[in-house]
Amino acid sequence: MIRAYDRDEMIERSRHRLKRSTTVNPATGKEDVIRNRTSEGIWYQRGEDAFVEKLDRRISSLMNWPVENGEGLQILHYGTTGEYRPHFDYFSPDQPGSAVHTAQGGQRVATSVDTASTRACHALATRIADPLRRAAARI
Repeated sequence: MIRAYDRDEMIERSRHRLKRSTTVNPATGKEDVIRNRTSEGIWYQRGEDAFVEKLDRRISSLMNWPVENGEGLQILHYGTTGEYRPHFDYFSPDQPGSAVHTAQGGQRVATSVDTASTRACHALATRIADPLRRAAARI
C-alpha cells in the first residue's frame, strides 16, 4: 500500500517520536497505558506536512474514503517481545468515555495496515496486498 521508500521515510521520521501506546478508557475517554498494549507509537496529524499529505491522499484513494473523513496516520512499533492482539476499534455509545472520541471524527469504519516486517508482509501479500500494491503504483 505504501511504497518501500515511503515506508522507510516514515520509520525514520517516527523513530524519535515513539511513545508507549495507549488505549481509550471507556469510563473517562482518557488515554491509558495498559499492560496488554505492548507497542510504541506515534499519531501524525492529517496533512501534517507535504510528505504525510501525499500518503493521506494515496490511502484515501485506495480506501475510497475522503481524506477529511479519515484519521491521521498511526505508526506502531512492536519490539521482539511485543504482541499485536486483535481488537475492535469501536466506541460504545453506552460508555461515557466514548463521546470524547466520537466527537473527533466518529466511529472508525475501516483500517488500512502496512507492515515493515518481511514475515508479516508476506502473509498480507498472499491475501490482500498484491492488488492494493498494484493500485498504489498507479497513483
